Amino acid sequence: MIIVFYDTTASMPPASPPLCRAAAVVKPAYAQSACLDFFDQDLLSSDGLLKVELSNLTETRTQNGQLFDGTLGGRLLLVLFGSVTRSIPAQTTAESITVFCS
Repeated sequence: MIIVFYDTTASMPPASPPLCRAAAVVKPAYAQSACLDFFDQDLLSSDGLLKVELSNLTETRTQNGQLFDGTLGGRLLLVLFGSVTRSIPAQTTAESITVFCS
């Protein structure tokens, strides 16, 4: 399985089938989910539905694979995670985070 994220604000040419450029493509491991979103300083997603916690096992890298040790808040992040709580916001511990630097 692969997960493809698209920029929903980008224009799409009137073609059939529609063609659009992927913002990110990820192949998660079994039972992993993914979220691509802007996260605030508390690592809460922009829609307020996912709160991310970090552990000492969370791997944080940039798009090109370099280790990232900066501040995660206020950035576009691709978060891979396993289980989540059934709360609002859902809470999870990130297994890996890809930071999209502008």
